[in-house]
Amino acid sequence: MFLKLFMIQPTSPFLRGEDLDAIVRACETFDTCLTVTKFHGFVWRQIGDGDIAGVNHDPSRRLRRQDLPFTEYLETGAAGGMDIEQFLNVKRRFFGHIGFCEMPSLRSVEIDGPNDLTLANLLFPLLDS
Repeated sequence: MFLKLFMIQPTSPFLRGEDLDAIVRACETFDTCLTVTKFHGFVWRQIGDGDIAGVNHDPSRRLRRQDLPFTEYLETGAAGGMDIEQFLNVKRRFFGHIGFCEMPSLRSVEIDGPNDLTLANLLFPLLDS
């Protein structure tokens, strides 16, 4: 039997028990797991003196987001889990077979600054059940 370590981030106010149940189930199959939400944005990275390049897309062949042939996920930071023995050996959070649990984007707000807190306060009446 492998022991698991689970983490819950206090900056994710809309994490629910069902999300935690999903993380526990995922850790039965995977070495480590995390909460994610579907992401459909075009990411750019600065590569030079003011130049930027597409990271997850080819700017010369720009498809509509809904036509992209893949699904990308953004880590929510809400919760995660891992096998303790492997974690102690590799000394990092992600290793081996990595699983995920998808959270709806509206509940994936992370409070890392004042604007995030404002957004969470606006969403709270809609998401409080």
